[in-house]
Amino acid sequence: MSDFAPLLQELDAWTERRADFWWRDDDAVAPTPALQPLLDLTRHSSVPVVLAVVPFGATAALAERTARLPLVRIWQHGIRHYNTARPPAKKQELTLASPQSLCDLVTGGARLRSLFGPQFQPALVPPWNRIDPSFLPHLAKSGFRGLSTFKPRQQLSAAPGVSQINTHVDLMFWRPNPIFRGPSACVADICTHLAAKRSGHADNTEPTGVLSHHNVMNIEAWDFLADLFAATKNHPSCHWVIPAL
Repeated sequence: MSDFAPLLQELDAWTERRADFWWRDDDAVAPTPALQPLLDLTRHSSVPVVLAVVPFGATAALAERTARLPLVRIWQHGIRHYNTARPPAKKQELTLASPQSLCDLVTGGARLRSLFGPQFQPALVPPWNRIDPSFLPHLAKSGFRGLSTFKPRQQLSAAPGVSQINTHVDLMFWRPNPIFRGPSACVADICTHLAAKRSGHADNTEPTGVLSHHNVMNIEAWDFLADLFAATKNHPSCHWVIPAL
């Protein structure tokens, strides 16, 4: 566990406060072999996970499989996870809040609620963690109570009635091909966010979010997550939570 020594040292400094963590995994649609390590890990570790599920790709088989896992919650991962940005802009699905795109978001949420029942929570995870600001005023009236992207939030709410709950530690490098970043880099990012919260340079009420992508993870990435949970779960300052909306 030497890789986690800096993290445990940082957590030791949280003697009078609580260090909340949360785990989000993106791009779920079906109970594929690539998803099985996640389902096994959340069951064996008792660490909750938020699955960002693509609504127009989601299958009844995924709903049936996750229904037996009480620590799994479902958030909405965009609409179809389709890039609508024009080159050379970075990939993004939610580029313009048109009547059609807003209608599709609402329909997608209704589909997830029908499939997953009480496991579904009305929070939006934009594909590629990007969303055009024109969507923000429409989120609450479209039924959303949360928005999750990447990097420390600048304010508590993304829009009136919509909590901002971001992730801060991506396990993967993405270019030129997805590859696990390694324990040292991931632990350093966790410590950076914790230290910023502790010193008042980041919102200390935002749980530190660990972001995984089950479709592209190798055994080293899964081993890191298992070791992270084992190293932190019994620390008195650390709590793995499902974020409140």
